[in-house]
Amino acid sequence: MNKTNNLWGTSFSLQSLTQSLRIAVLACAAIAAHPAIAGTDKDTLRWDDRSGQWVYTLFNPADLSRSKELRYTPRTLIDPLVKSSLRWDKNLFEYRYRLRNAASARQAISSISVRAPKWDAQAFQHAPLRLEMTGPESLAVARAEMAAEEAFVAKTLYSPNQWKPFLNVKRPTRVVFGWLANYEIINNAKTMVGIAPRTAQGNFSVLRTELPGAAWMEMQGDTPDIYNAAILPRSGAVADQVAQVLAEDYVFVAVTAPPSWCPIHTTVQK
Repeated sequence: MNKTNNLWGTSFSLQSLTQSLRIAVLACAAIAAHPAIAGTDKDTLRWDDRSGQWVYTLFNPADLSRSKELRYTPRTLIDPLVKSSLRWDKNLFEYRYRLRNAASARQAISSISVRAPKWDAQAFQHAPLRLEMTGPESLAVARAEMAAEEAFVAKTLYSPNQWKPFLNVKRPTRVVFGWLANYEIINNAKTMVGIAPRTAQGNFSVLRTELPGAAWMEMQGDTPDIYNAAILPRSGAVADQVAQVLAEDYVFVAVTAPPSWCPIHTTVQK
């Protein structure tokens, strides 16, 4: 069934999705279900400092006498201070991170990711499903592979309560790891449990054999209109500004992290 974007009359709901995966799934689903709005040369934008939002006035390409207002809250209205530390834990280095969101922030920090050089770790190799497999057999294989990945993540990344770790070692030149804040029900409404302004959170850590190096930590704030990022116009008068806002929708801080160029090997030679 074809759907049109919600700017001109239809609605979009993914209320059944829960926890931290909702952020990524929402973005992908919004892109798939709602292509970017077709822009026009009459489109305008302004910054609403009171609400901390970009306000787009977008005209209907089929009838330029009609327009609607679309708002987007950038995910950079945070003011993170990051302390990274390192300690030797038996045969591994433990890279620890403590984050504070300063009083000047207007959002809670809800997403943390670190992009580091490639680790000395093999990507998970998933066994191909065979045609002769039954449904239960295929499901058992998928569950076993998922359990193996989750076990690797669990022993590599430590997380504070209400945060979900993630790890991607499949890229050819770098590793991406981090944490996403969960949701909880407060006053019958789903609320992101992140690092609010004037608060701090520690107990983020990664255990690896590699010697310390430097990497970039990317952080994003919780935005109430994440759906709108996917449908902002990529053409017309505001297209360049939209591209810039989305490309710069992160706050970066340099941190200590495990690169791959000099791992510690603890095997004893006999």
